[in-house]
Amino acid sequence: MVYGGAWCIDCHVVTRYLDKQRVPYRWIDLDQDRAAQERITAMGYRAIPVVMLPDGRTLVEPSTRQLADALGVGPA
Repeated sequence: MVYGGAWCIDCHVVTRYLDKQRVPYRWIDLDQDRAAQERITAMGYRAIPVVMLPDGRTLVEPSTRQLADALGVGPA
């Protein structure tokens, strides 16, 4: 899952990279989903994007290199 906002440039970088690598994800717009925003805030995350990986790890504001390494996919 990718938690972010439509206005967030880093969120667009992350989702474009995932799309390019054909990595499926669920986009959750925190500006549209108040409950999700409250959950993310309660978990202590203050920056976006927040990427929750299938193995349970969480990346906050990851670079494409960090995403590539975490997912074992192509280079950034």
